[in-house]
Parts: sequence; structure tokens; C-alpha cells
Amino acid sequence: MRSGVVDRVALILVIGFLILAVVYATYFNMVNPPNQESTGNEEGDTTVVLIVNKTVDEWKKMYRKYLDIKVNEYKKHGWPIEDNLTHLYSIIDNAKPRYVLIKRYAVDPIGPGKYRDIVFELHIPLFAIQLLNTSEMLKLDDGFYDPFITTLVSVINEYIENTSNIGYTEFRKAYIILTLVHGLRYSEKGPDPVHPLLALYRGYGVCETQTYTALTLLSKAGIWSALIYVKHEKPPDHVRPAVHIEFPPWWKGKIPEPYIWKNMTFYAVEVTHTGRFFVDKVPNSWIEYVCPPNTDRVIDVSPHS
Repeated sequence: MRSGVVDRVALILVIGFLILAVVYATYFNMVNPPNQESTGNEEGDTTVVLIVNKTVDEWKKMYRKYLDIKVNEYKKHGWPIEDNLTHLYSIIDNAKPRYVLIKRYAVDPIGPGKYRDIVFELHIPLFAIQLLNTSEMLKLDDGFYDPFITTLVSVINEYIENTSNIGYTEFRKAYIILTLVHGLRYSEKGPDPVHPLLALYRGYGVCETQTYTALTLLSKAGIWSALIYVKHEKPPDHVRPAVHIEFPPWWKGKIPEPYIWKNMTFYAVEVTHTGRFFVDKVPNSWIEYVCPPNTDRVIDVSPHS
């Protein structure tokens, strides 16, 4: 008899604990802003979750505008437009509210030897992936006007603005973007360079894919960047991004030898492996082109052009 009473009491306690856990979780989600959920403390072990999400109607409106921009661009330059244009618009107009949740990771350097982990929860509308996979015009685009890429950068900017008291906002923003891209898996036999959203969706790509993704995000975020071309004795050659930033005085890592263009310093970053992150200027390498902030235009500065 006593054993039965003890079992019932234990069961009641377990149920009570579960109810309290649900109530706490519900309260936690209510009091935290939708794009920034924090756990941990301010000593560097904090994890921040940044959420990229919109309603399907919002995405449809934005992707229709994106497709309009690309069509007008092709018409302006006299480039051939795809025959399936009507089908591309129908993919947008008939889209259902179906998403895939992809998690990607980055790091925010918040002080001397202190780093904050960033978890990106990307709620990618499936129709956007279908659209990019169907259209050669969009699949090979740099993604500067892509709605999801634009929204992702807006979420990063909002996070940086809300933590601006830490300082060195541009350095931190660039570091977050570059570590996000660094988290993609490098594949020597991956597909040709693809749209940045497809790279984030697939989670891998060749060096060009990772480099172009970094450059688009950096430019969209308002940061000068450049593409570094590395000539090897035997093919294949290599490319990597470089960024124009100021290192904070508390930075403990080695500041690499930069590339110089018009008195601007560009620090190269190796986003394809787990070795050194910032890397020195190497022999037989040069700036191929420079990406000014807030534009999809590039400045060709290659010595071989």
C-alpha cells in the first residue's frame, strides 16, 4: 500500500514539474524579442538566436519584385530572357506556406578573448528554392537583391545596433558574416558557383560559392570587400574574400599582411577550411575586383584585365 502511495506522489510531482516547464518556456518565448533570444551571461558564453522569417504573402510580394528587377536588368543589357518567365511568376503566385528550417552558425567577438555564439534559424520558403533551381537567370545571380539575403542582413544589422554598446560594430558585423560563410562545408567537387541562398540552403559549395556569398553579404551590410585571386602552379586556382575593417585594440589574433588598393587595406579570410581564419597576403595573388558597400556593382582592378 505504502509503495502505491509513493508511486502516485512521484507521478504527481513529475506532472507538476512538466507543467511548470511548459509555463516557463511559454513565458520565456513571450518576453524575448522574436529575432533575438539570449541565454547565458555577458562574459562571452552567451548564445544568441537570430531568426529570419516572414509570412508567405510577404515573401511572395518581395520575390515578385526581385524577379522584376532581374528581368528589367536583362532587358536593359539586351541579354536573352528565359522562355519560362510565365512559369517563374506562377511559382511565386501559387506558393504555399511551406518552409524548411535551416540552422547556420557564426561567432561575434565581443571583447578581449570573449566570443558570443550566434545561431541563425533560417525559415526558408520552399518556393524560393524552387524558383532559384528553375531559373538559370537567378541561380547564377549574386543575390544582392534577393529578399531572403536582404532580410538576413537586416537581422544581422538589427542585432549589431541593439548591441552597439560593445563597440567596433563594423568589425563584429564582418566577423559574424565571415564565420557564417566559414561554417559552410567546402566541396572541391561541388556545383558551379551558385546563388548565396542556395549555398546557405545546401550548406556547402566550391571556393567561388563561399567567396561570392561572403562578398554579397558584406556589401549588403555596408562593408567594403574584395575578391582575392590566388594563382597556383597547377590548377585549380583559388579565390577567397578580403574585407576592409579596423581591428579592435583588444584583438589577440595576428593581424595579417593586407592587400592594398588606393590606400585601403583589405584583409584576406580563408573561408574554406578550419586553419587560420585571417591569412597573410601570399605570392602570386592579387585583388581581382573590389566590392563597394551597398551596391551590386564591382570595380575590376585585376592586373590581367
